[in-house]
Amino acid sequence: MNAINCPETGREIVLLTEGLSFNSMFYPTCRTWTADGQNILFETTAFGPDPNGILGERQIQEVHSESGATQWLATVPFTLRPRSEASDLKTSSLYHCDYAPLADRIYFQDVNGHRLFSLNRATGDVKEIWQELDGTIGDPPSCTADGSRIAFYVIFPGPHKNRYFSGITSAILLLDVNLETGERIGEPRLVTAFVGRTATPRNIYVNHCQINSAHPDQIIFAHEFGGCPYDGSLLRERIWFVNSDGTNEHPLIRGAHGRYHTHEVIGASGEWVYYVDTGGLCRVHIGTQKVEEIVPPGHPERLWHISVSPDEKWVVADTEIFREKTPEGLWMSSLMLVSVETGQMQCVCRFPCRLKHPAHPHPNFSPDGSKIAFVVGTPTGSSVACCDVSDLL
Repeated sequence: MNAINCPETGREIVLLTEGLSFNSMFYPTCRTWTADGQNILFETTAFGPDPNGILGERQIQEVHSESGATQWLATVPFTLRPRSEASDLKTSSLYHCDYAPLADRIYFQDVNGHRLFSLNRATGDVKEIWQELDGTIGDPPSCTADGSRIAFYVIFPGPHKNRYFSGITSAILLLDVNLETGERIGEPRLVTAFVGRTATPRNIYVNHCQINSAHPDQIIFAHEFGGCPYDGSLLRERIWFVNSDGTNEHPLIRGAHGRYHTHEVIGASGEWVYYVDTGGLCRVHIGTQKVEEIVPPGHPERLWHISVSPDEKWVVADTEIFREKTPEGLWMSSLMLVSVETGQMQCVCRFPCRLKHPAHPHPNFSPDGSKIAFVVGTPTGSSVACCDVSDLL
């Protein structure tokens, strides 16, 4: 553990992990703090208990936010399968976990997307709860706060690739879990699916599914289309809603031409989805689809990834305006604290970051909202960091 002071604001940044390898917290749509607010859950590319582990495996660990004490929890395995398998498809596999604080369980997938596991954090017991043989699971999974339901997306082969279709179908599945036994209840249920096309609008697939813990029959998900701006088409809308039974599927927002929406997260109340709008910040009400602008689109700081405080009074964002580099060649990013009521923004700190996954900063509020965990870039990887913001709230 090491501490540095931000050269601009003077705020202390505590580097909790060593940074010799890549250390990354759970994805911003997932929970990365333990229920008591003491520990930060993260993945690392460092070797686990077995130094002869398979190349590509990752380790799930936790680090105490005050002492820096680190504990190994589980290995994210690599399932050995012949590469000729038709169901072994390329998909995102960098963030593998979500945490259910009321059950104190971590749900995670294997590195190459064919198995789902449940980890009882109190006992260390790991159970395989699903094996997907027909497709490849993409990251990250999403679970309810009580751990009784998991949503995840899968890339399936088909229909046959030709001049009209890209050869893959993306789908969102839902799986219920018996919390007494830790076993799944039945098979996953199909919620929605999208057939990939080579014709316009091309390169779209569904991902980034999030269960609304306040309303577990609601799912927010994304139409991913490679960061392209909106072209006015319905399918090239980023943020979508669907009920768990597949009904009432629709985009929550219609975007303006040339704009982009991204990095959406559901607030703790379950009523609002917060999202980045072309470098600004907005939120949309799930029920009424009313949009509220918090920071105007095109803001010069260019907000990037966001986390919402438990009381939904504040949003913290990292920025993708990189004004200078460190002597080691890392770009400097900033953490900006935003008032939801006024849109007023203040800089929490500036720090070196890496521009590619799995080392994006990805700030995340603690359960009481007094601290922010985030990832700091290092010359050899990344470090899980933390700073106290209680004096700013």
